[in-house]
Amino acid sequence: MNDPAVDLELCRNRWRRYRAELNLVDTASEDFATSGLADRVDHPAIRLLILPLDPERGFIDFDEDFWSWWIQEWADPSTGRSLSGLNESAPTSNAAVRFARGSAKWGEYLALYRGVALEMELGEHSVVRGRERTYVRLVSLISRIWLAMSIYTNTIERYQLSGPFELTIAFRDVEGSILANFGHGWPELGQGLWDPPTLRTKSLLLRREIEQWPNENQLRDIVFSIGGWIEDTWGSKQRRFLVRTGELAGKFDASAIRR
Repeated sequence: MNDPAVDLELCRNRWRRYRAELNLVDTASEDFATSGLADRVDHPAIRLLILPLDPERGFIDFDEDFWSWWIQEWADPSTGRSLSGLNESAPTSNAAVRFARGSAKWGEYLALYRGVALEMELGEHSVVRGRERTYVRLVSLISRIWLAMSIYTNTIERYQLSGPFELTIAFRDVEGSILANFGHGWPELGQGLWDPPTLRTKSLLLRREIEQWPNENQLRDIVFSIGGWIEDTWGSKQRRFLVRTGELAGKFDASAIRR
């Protein structure tokens, strides 16, 4: 690279152009975060996208060797067990998809694009829309983010990718929502938590550039940093995806994951 600043700006323009095709740019748009594979989901809600240096370079061949790798039982780093859900799989013209069925369409999906971009739509698993409130399931959300980033670590090794990378998390139609589903020791709504802060934005896009992708040992710290960013965004000073008290205080509470 001749001029790192110029080259990074080229990357940003490329990333933005790619996200624009998926309606992952303008949070004020009624169609925000609904294009692409998301239109196959019952209720698009939270969408994670990881882009490599050049996601427009399509070179993955979805052959038998690829599928034997892609549909393996990935280890979930948040639980120490095999990946739950996403048991069905299918190719599209541009992506290899693992998904779970919802009521009519997909409930959630994990997709690897030919240009080695990775996308995860969490559907209803991390957002619960009640009659009066919308709840974002914090622990369950962090668990899925951790899983997606761990799988991308394996993807980077397989395809020998180098940075920088862009990670975005899109929240659709979450104005007035509150965070729920916390680690052990944190009060939930109606159980000591009576006036939680609500989100004042209809939709939201969190964006982070990652110069060098972390290894598995470093990944947890970045995931917790993202979890803290989500807490900040909802006006919380705590880190409620972690156990609050006892011998496991400060650890991720996998027992609170909801599916």
